[in-house]
Amino acid sequence: MLSADSVQVAVRVRPFNQMEKDAGSCCIISMVLNSITVCHPRNRNNTKTFLFDLSYWSHNGFIKNKEGILIPDGPASKYADQKRVFDDLGQEMLNNAWKGYNATLLAYGQTGSGKSYSMIGYGPDRGIIPLTCDGMFKIIHQNQEPDKQYQIATVSPADICYEETLSTLRYAERTKNIRNKAVINENPTERLILELRAENAKLRSTITKIRNTGLRVEEEMKELRQSLAENERQMAEIQTSWEEQLEKAQQEWEQKYKTLTQERRMIQMFPYLVNVNVDPQLSGFVHLFVQDGETVIGQSAGFPQAIVIKGFGVADKHAIITNLDNKVTLEPCGQAKVILNGALLLTKVPLKHLDRLILGSNSTYLYVGFPCERNGEDMSKYDYDFFQSELAAVEGFDRDALGLSNRNKKVDPSVLAVFLDYIRVKPLVAEANQISEELSKDLRFELEVKNLALTDSRGHDLVKEVIVKVTNKATHQVWVWSKAKFVNRKFIMEDIYQHFIDGKTISLDRESDPFWDPIDVVHLGTAYVWLQSLNYCIPLEEHVEFHNSQGEEEAVLQMNLVPCTPTGQPLSEDEILIDPTEMVGQRLDFQVQIKQCLGIRWLKQNSMRGIQIQYHVLNHPCPFCTKPIWNTVNARIDQVMQFTVKSVSEELLNYLQNHALVLDLWGLQEDCTEISSPSDDIELTDEGSIIIDCVRPQLPSSVEIDDDQLSELYIKLSKLEQEIELLRDVNRTLRKDNVSIKSTLRKMSDASRPDEKSFHRKNAEAFGSKGTPKASYEVDFAKALKTFYQSMNRVRNQLLGLRRHRPPGDDVETLRLYLDNQTRIIRDFGDSLELCMNTLKNDVSLIVKKKKGTTCGVLWQSEASFFKKQ
Repeated sequence: MLSADSVQVAVRVRPFNQMEKDAGSCCIISMVLNSITVCHPRNRNNTKTFLFDLSYWSHNGFIKNKEGILIPDGPASKYADQKRVFDDLGQEMLNNAWKGYNATLLAYGQTGSGKSYSMIGYGPDRGIIPLTCDGMFKIIHQNQEPDKQYQIATVSPADICYEETLSTLRYAERTKNIRNKAVINENPTERLILELRAENAKLRSTITKIRNTGLRVEEEMKELRQSLAENERQMAEIQTSWEEQLEKAQQEWEQKYKTLTQERRMIQMFPYLVNVNVDPQLSGFVHLFVQDGETVIGQSAGFPQAIVIKGFGVADKHAIITNLDNKVTLEPCGQAKVILNGALLLTKVPLKHLDRLILGSNSTYLYVGFPCERNGEDMSKYDYDFFQSELAAVEGFDRDALGLSNRNKKVDPSVLAVFLDYIRVKPLVAEANQISEELSKDLRFELEVKNLALTDSRGHDLVKEVIVKVTNKATHQVWVWSKAKFVNRKFIMEDIYQHFIDGKTISLDRESDPFWDPIDVVHLGTAYVWLQSLNYCIPLEEHVEFHNSQGEEEAVLQMNLVPCTPTGQPLSEDEILIDPTEMVGQRLDFQVQIKQCLGIRWLKQNSMRGIQIQYHVLNHPCPFCTKPIWNTVNARIDQVMQFTVKSVSEELLNYLQNHALVLDLWGLQEDCTEISSPSDDIELTDEGSIIIDCVRPQLPSSVEIDDDQLSELYIKLSKLEQEIELLRDVNRTLRKDNVSIKSTLRKMSDASRPDEKSFHRKNAEAFGSKGTPKASYEVDFAKALKTFYQSMNRVRNQLLGLRRHRPPGDDVETLRLYLDNQTRIIRDFGDSLELCMNTLKNDVSLIVKKKKGTTCGVLWQSEASFFKKQ
């Protein structure tokens, strides 16, 4: 019985590409023998290890020799060059072929991970396939169902490619478990010839025996002669077939050579379009020449002069390109989609050397001008990513917007990964829209970046990721798909579309339909209410905006954050604290009062929808949400929830000082499941307040932030907060002075025997009936703090708004209006900051003067009276 062999799996790690170098990427892969370990880019202790049959370290440790071939840079180098990979994989395949086995080598990995380089090579650095062909010489090997199978998985070592690398290695690991039985391959034609020859020999032997025995069996002899003649005829046909195939192959080769020669000649005569493919190894193979006169570009060849292009969204007559008087122009036909240098083309325009064209959904070409316009430019920079980056930049999503263009600044790997995802998924979205249109699915796919303009509870940027928003154009229902979900669905869409093109009947149930999904809630936006006021027991009344991932306003929330008694009564102004540390060890009660949500864009678009608001209090595991509100743009909510901290800690005070309450606005649509607040794990006080003592606020580890990472306005805000802390120190010092003065007065009082009653009477008039200073200045200071923090919350929201604002586009007038508006907002922001700070300084100055004046006046009067009596 034949043994079953597992698929042999090898993994190869390539060097950094230029984009990864520009981003300052870090290597997240290590290799020991055939063991590969990948560490998480944001947590080096989080690692995953894989074991494969073969592994090749081609990341570093190499030099280029005189022939332009990459080789190890020394005896100690771990670098695996092309020859070593061929010796292990290509030579093994060749050896199995000599033994009569079929063999298959599959290269797997993300785009740009090095598949083509390993299989084909680049320049003189030839890959497995050409080296294997050299080894085969003149032996013809016909491919059939594979018996011996190999896979080489190629991966990037860069931290920005962590998710794709991990996915590739997991797939490769599963491939190792595939087993197949190897059988020696036989060519069916050769087998037939052998069988016919054997049968002919047998027939001749039978005829000879009959003749030798002298038996005359006419019928039997006749049948034998007919069988022999038929076999010889079949053998002659097979021989003729081989000769015809050889002649046909010769003719095809001659035609290809003739075409190649003609193409080289035309390159020196005419401008042309050259293809740009997502795989760099497949770019530059198609040359579409722009000959004199008018040429129609499209799917149809039925025009006097045509350039035929097959692809998603390409019409029969898509565009007209004209070569007249050494000038080339391009004009779209009707509603055909033509992108020129990233912008949608609507009218006839002249083409310039190295212009970039996208026809339909994703047919990408580089225009190469007349020979006189060419100056030996390096056209390799105009790769597929360049086209998509240019297209994204025109739509407002570019490297500058993400802070990726500053080479002196360390780039967040997750941000660069999102940018790469965006430009690579974008053409897939365009194709999905085209398929949806042709199949009459009424779905629109839009590429977005989740958390592009959103922050966490401390104001730090959230991790960003590419998502696809799906909208039913007929029902206005909305879904949000992850990148992985969209890509998987896109593959199924392509299969269905191919069946449609082939004229086959398409019948799918809901579960198999890539265009169907159950209705769900949709995240609309986020709002932030800073918790700092709770440290001082100051009630906060807020109007804050919900902003979506792109920074656009979705609604306005009116809510209050109110410190209260255990029974829910608001605290009085006399209970406002100046020093938050006085609360340590004490009970804290407060209410989250959500009043109403105004101007909800989700409902402006479709009044049959609804909303809910959800939020977490501190780090409590259970989210809390409002009741569903349907069919109203201005939703009256009026929800009050009370929370209790039974014992305030220093950690909690720090948390409240630096964090915000994050509220999420969710959109409800018909047939979706509404959000509910879980009742488990919620502990209540006797008064019915929700206890959150069990939660230990987890403060993020400190992050070093350079000045160039903060805007000038944010630095100014930080300095103001430092000044506030200094004012608190001044207040604490004054209170200590007050205690010292009271101590001095007591000593003087003890020494005033002759007129003690008179002294105490005057002292009581100044300080109160109990002989202690009145706390009116503390009440004044608390009121000043209350006013200040309410103002500062508005200032914080202004700052977040500034950080979310993005330029609208390239239109000069629009940009001018945007600049004027930004200038006004920044000026208002600065004025608000100055007003807040000056008001607080003036209030504190008056309070300090009042306190010192009162204290010194009383002390002077007391001392004068005392010494006068003496």
